Amino acid sequence: MTREELLHRLDEISNLDDNWNLEGAKPINRGVIINARKIITDFENPPHFIAPVSYGTIQLEWENNNGYYIEIELEQPIENKYKITIFILNNIDDTQMFKSIEFEDYMLINNLVELFINS
Repeated sequence: MTREELLHRLDEISNLDDNWNLEGAKPINRGVIINARKIITDFENPPHFIAPVSYGTIQLEWENNNGYYIEIELEQPIENKYKITIFILNNIDDTQMFKSIEFEDYMLINNLVELFINS
């Protein structure tokens, strides 16, 4: 997806109401929307895919040329600290690993994504 398509999709996601999936999903938190917009517009390589998650977060995905992709799930910021869960998956042998981290500068994630894409 292009940046413009991602931003359009983010606008759609930001307008989701309670129970948007008809299974009790929560609307996406405003802080999560703001941070997703920063990532889409500011990162050197924008995500390839964006999707809402039923408990009020957003999932962003990038893929590299070696059969791996990385998913980052943005959670609600608390006291100017951001929390994400990072999933790294391999499409070839179906392996995965994940880690939840807190950080104060979302641009650190840009560095992680760049390392991943260029590996």
